[in-house]
Amino acid sequence: MKKVILAVASIALWASCIEDEKDYSQIIETRVANCETSKDFSVPVKEGYTTFVTSGEDTLAMANEPITIRIPKNATISTRAEGDGINISYTILDEGSETTYAKVWQAIMFEDTQNGDYDYNDLIIHVKNTASNHAYQHPTETWQTIEIQPIALGSTKTIKLGCILSDGSTHMISDDVRTDLFGGRQGFINTVNDNDPIRYKLASTNIKNYAMPKKEKTSAAWVAWFIEVDGKRMYAASSDIDYKSYDMVNKENMPYGLAVSNGNGTFSYPQEKNSLFETYPGFSDWINGKISSIGSFQKELVYKYCSGGIIGEDGKSHKIWDYLDLN
Repeated sequence: MKKVILAVASIALWASCIEDEKDYSQIIETRVANCETSKDFSVPVKEGYTTFVTSGEDTLAMANEPITIRIPKNATISTRAEGDGINISYTILDEGSETTYAKVWQAIMFEDTQNGDYDYNDLIIHVKNTASNHAYQHPTETWQTIEIQPIALGSTKTIKLGCILSDGSTHMISDDVRTDLFGGRQGFINTVNDNDPIRYKLASTNIKNYAMPKKEKTSAAWVAWFIEVDGKRMYAASSDIDYKSYDMVNKENMPYGLAVSNGNGTFSYPQEKNSLFETYPGFSDWINGKISSIGSFQKELVYKYCSGGIIGEDGKSHKIWDYLDLN
């Protein structure tokens, strides 16, 4: 805890040092931008072809007209179907299948209070955000769908969950995530190594084929997340919404929540009572914009089932993020 206090104090000192040169809103804008883990990417297209954008075995986009998607900020782009980066390939367009499709995975991690311990495991969800447009079925609309896999709940409070979509609309997902997402199970869920882990399925939400007008300049269909605790609405850091209108950071200039796009929206998060400052030594430098990646973690401080060790009914070892084998 001493390390956390010192780290937060250094952040406050950093803020006070630059406050003479920039106003407070600029400090917040910079902090939010530093916490972004994704970037826009314009999908290249060729006449008569469909472009496929993949990451490993996962298809992130399919397009036969110009679209913008979100990819991890530090991702590398390749036209070879190998490696760990983003791969671009082309196939001949089948007439009648003129569809654009984009998918983003995110790990959304929240603190449940305005002055937290910064372990960011009070609520963690794995989000699949897809958007599509079909030239014949719904040519003037983009359909957006949100699915959620509950991951961890390290809070005893009642937490509401909601989001804002790229058309500016606000949607409530749950009035009580413990009941609606975690099946009413009591206690800390998937944050304490000594407790049995529980893997949850990827499930649909009330945002399914939500129709938005298709824009002439096709942009990425984003989603900004928030929670409500004790009547206070707190947003995860996102440059897609106006930091002046939406409360994203506390008085210590720390974000209430983080949205991580790396690793198909998976993240090795801290076990209970360990902060991100302790678990990731580079975390302080990352949120201050000194480095572009959060860096590596201290293995003994991470929730151990992030790396595997959960034996499924198929007899294989699974991570807490795995869901494809679940019935």
